[in-house]
Amino acid sequence: MRQRKWIPRSYLVVLFGLACRAVLQAALTVVAARVLGRLDFGASVAIAGVAGFFATWAGLGAPALHLRDCAIEPYRWRSSFARMHRRIALSLLPLIAVAVLAAWFTINERISPLTVVLLVSGELLGAPTADLIARSFQGRSRYAAMAGAVCALPSLRLTMLGGTVLLTKSPVTLTHWAYVVFASGLILAACGFVLSFRSRRSKKDDGAASAKHASGVAFAAAAAASRVHSDVDKVILARMSSMGIAGEYSLAYRIVDVLLLPIVSLIEWSTRAMFEHGQSGAVHAVRVLWARWLGVIALSLLASVAMLGVAPFLPWIFGPQFEGVKEIARWLCLLPLTSACWITVRSIAATTGRERQAAAVESGGAILSVALCIALVALIDWRGAVVATCATHIAMTMVMLVVITRTSVGSAGAEVAGADHEPQPWRPQT
Repeated sequence: MRQRKWIPRSYLVVLFGLACRAVLQAALTVVAARVLGRLDFGASVAIAGVAGFFATWAGLGAPALHLRDCAIEPYRWRSSFARMHRRIALSLLPLIAVAVLAAWFTINERISPLTVVLLVSGELLGAPTADLIARSFQGRSRYAAMAGAVCALPSLRLTMLGGTVLLTKSPVTLTHWAYVVFASGLILAACGFVLSFRSRRSKKDDGAASAKHASGVAFAAAAAASRVHSDVDKVILARMSSMGIAGEYSLAYRIVDVLLLPIVSLIEWSTRAMFEHGQSGAVHAVRVLWARWLGVIALSLLASVAMLGVAPFLPWIFGPQFEGVKEIARWLCLLPLTSACWITVRSIAATTGRERQAAAVESGGAILSVALCIALVALIDWRGAVVATCATHIAMTMVMLVVITRTSVGSAGAEVAGADHEPQPWRPQT
């Protein structure tokens, strides 16, 4: 009799891939912070935050829709990939135009328009395509390939920035970094067009995927609102406080992202199973995967404790000019716990047919986050950004739990009846 593994190999592969991405992003952050300096690094963080918000709207939820297509009907992934890539490509130009204007309004001093255009275009060309490719592998349970896809963009940028530092005799400026971002995004976009062209030419697909693409707007709205939660505090600090404070806050926030890595890996590894079990309702999905949710809570508590432990060493890692990051990191110690609670509840809702409710709650949370952040930053500077972020996570979690509970009551009988039956794997029809 085969012994059950406590830690599945597929989870370890996902964890390894996201860990590699986190290491690459951390290395990229350290190198960029050191070569650009406090002010230019803060400006690049603010522009990336604005561009990242608009990048989530590329294709109107195409990566999430493609993941759902692959999870439910894996034999039709090629036509789904080609269709979703076309949606992304058609949306890029208008999004870049709007994002450049928004970034220029946010950062309107001592930065050339060309630099802003390059930074925004590079982010919008690379991030949506990399996400689509990674979701394609994830939906087909090809987790090793997914790991390589999520590492592609930061590894390209780190390699190009390292080469720029070595080959440039003069100090590296924000414009140099803008060219690195644009070139890496262009390479990823070219890879996406090649894969899409090959998918369209393939004869192995037997038709279009049957997912309801109108719900992609809900996925896109949820992703955009999530990006607001992640970046609005940095943008507001850059606007209302200083570029230096925004840069230090971003570095401390990066440590939170690293500590959240096992939690995000666990949820990403579970997403395909959540879509499958979610067809029988939220009650069934929560009951089947209950051990994973307990693991998320335990890991988030450990991450909060670890945040306090690493805080004194951060100025040594990033350089003496970032001395203020130490105190900011201590204030952010509760963020791993509040983030994990919200991510878990949001994932349960989005994979059990409640993506529209999740998008509505997260959009409302984004508005609350902006309002709280502006008000509190004006009163207590960066500490207000910390309080606003944690308070928003708590409020969204409570509201989403109420929504899931109320919507589950009406269909409880059907969900309990379906809970006794595991979803059957797809088999080709003969």
